[in-house]
Amino acid sequence: MSNMSAKMVASYFQNENLKFDIDGEDEEIIRINFNADNVESVRISLFFDKEDKNVAIRSFNICKVEEAKKAKIYQVMSKLNDDFRWVKFSIDENDNTVTASTDAVIRMDVAGEICYELVFRMVNIVDDAYPEIMKALWA
Repeated sequence: MSNMSAKMVASYFQNENLKFDIDGEDEEIIRINFNADNVESVRISLFFDKEDKNVAIRSFNICKVEEAKKAKIYQVMSKLNDDFRWVKFSIDENDNTVTASTDAVIRMDVAGEICYELVFRMVNIVDDAYPEIMKALWA
């Protein structure tokens, strides 16, 4: 593993008994799946920069949004973005899916702890937000 921050986070996750996959040309991506209460599965991807100073954490494909429902989902996401300060919801215009994202500046000595905390915050927020998103899609 050549990306040092990803290596440090992977080691921390191993110590916390998390199961994950490592991906990317420089092994700079960590992917984790979680079971949740409101959504069947939350897949989290962590993308580490080459300078070992930043991490982008994403949950892609939370749900698919039909073109006709976009306006309603944008309203819901705006409310969710106000309600949950740690995660931002958006629509990926390439495939009309909802994405949750957060970014962080990291230091090597605390990268594992920071990423662990942010991953679990994101899982909980996605799980809490999912019923509101689905309600808007099915209304």
